[in-house]
Amino acid sequence: MSGSPVSVMKEMAAGAVIGTDRSGDKPEAVLTQAAVVGLRARAGWKARACAAKIAECPADTKPVAPEAAMATLLRLMGDPDAGVIEEWAELAQAKGVRIVDSTVPVVMDWWSRQPRRSEVVYSVLGKRGEWLAGLNDAWRKPVAASEVPANADEIWQTGNTPERVALLLTLRRHDPARGLAVVQSTWASDSADERRRFVEMLLQGRSMADEPFLEAALDDKSKVVRRQACAVLGAMAGSRYRGRMNERAKAIIGVEAKKGLLKRGVKVKLNPPAEFDKSWERDGIEEQAASGTGKRAWWMRQIVSAADVSVWTEVTGLDPAECLAAISGDDYFKDALAALVDVVQTAPQPAWAEAILRHLLTEDKLDVDMAKGLCDTLPRAQREELLLEIADHKRLGAADRWMLLASTKERWSAAFSTKALKLLIKNKAKGNDVYRLYEPVEKASRVVAVESADQFEETVNEMFADQPTDSFKRSIDRVRLRADMHKEFAS
Repeated sequence: MSGSPVSVMKEMAAGAVIGTDRSGDKPEAVLTQAAVVGLRARAGWKARACAAKIAECPADTKPVAPEAAMATLLRLMGDPDAGVIEEWAELAQAKGVRIVDSTVPVVMDWWSRQPRRSEVVYSVLGKRGEWLAGLNDAWRKPVAASEVPANADEIWQTGNTPERVALLLTLRRHDPARGLAVVQSTWASDSADERRRFVEMLLQGRSMADEPFLEAALDDKSKVVRRQACAVLGAMAGSRYRGRMNERAKAIIGVEAKKGLLKRGVKVKLNPPAEFDKSWERDGIEEQAASGTGKRAWWMRQIVSAADVSVWTEVTGLDPAECLAAISGDDYFKDALAALVDVVQTAPQPAWAEAILRHLLTEDKLDVDMAKGLCDTLPRAQREELLLEIADHKRLGAADRWMLLASTKERWSAAFSTKALKLLIKNKAKGNDVYRLYEPVEKASRVVAVESADQFEETVNEMFADQPTDSFKRSIDRVRLRADMHKEFAS
């Protein structure tokens, strides 16, 4: 039997139409062949030249998910919701169970077509998923594995780029030194885009052991590789790259004594570079300013964004809040603030993040996007406390308040959910503002603690005089479904 399952089935259908008595085939043979082709199609079989039979799927010792949980997953696959499916997989992984074999092809087919293929979903497909991925090129979508494969060196030498990237990420999680070694082994023959992607993977498990290689990559012939090396070195405390940026930043922060209320009478004045230094190009500093930005401000922002935030306290002797107060009246303050936000988001600094957030609260218009980004850098307890404080700000509209709280990197804790929903109902939307809530309410339905399902429904219902629209009903149903999922895995 040759050809794809579809082409073989078409040939068989044509033969069946003219009749087995004319084709010479026995009816039972035709039916048996159809069953085999159908089974191969379901298993993802593709025609290919091979010298041996397809290997059997290895036995999987991991138990399957509870029957009720599997029923919920099948329901989800009827109208896939990537976020909820991933949460289902997280619960399965935590429980130490997998998807039942008969459902694996359905989930695998959906998963392979996603723009962001979740590692946790792939992991709960079990041995059956790995086996099927090897039978269908469309399903062979590499992700990082839970352990380093035995043929890692062979994959690195012969695999395609996605397979090599997945392998490198696996190696960096389990054996960073070996990961760096394989990158170096083929560096001279890899394409510029491959080199860039491999350098990006070095962010995982980065350490000063990678620094000599990355420093050398600053001289790569490809600009995209050099810029990626700058990004990794910029996230590496103690690197020579950060040291050079620190010295440049110190030259920008001018300190002079003055009388006043500030600590030790310190006055801070920003002195951005007056001219571009060609030696900066190696460290990724662009000479041409972005549209709408002055050259001096542009050069300063690039330097400060790549320097240690501790430079500011070291030079001025001020804590973060005092430092911001000292430069708040400077002509270049907004540029410096934007650069400091970049630093904090790259290398989290809770004290600086909180100081910047509290400064934002004093401005005439709160930058919600900046606030969200800064909050995500904070430890959970500190983040939730500040989010509630910011969300209660009188200048925030109802939609911005919902969006601020819903756009968190982690799902809400039970305590935070209770407080957040109380705050939202206290500051509910009025008039047409209600219809700006579709997106933020939908986001909130994905992160609210499932223990607060009743309170979430009450909060959403309270926003309407009669009853919520279909969009809001779907958000309520999503929270109910998530709550059911948690119960199913807990039983």
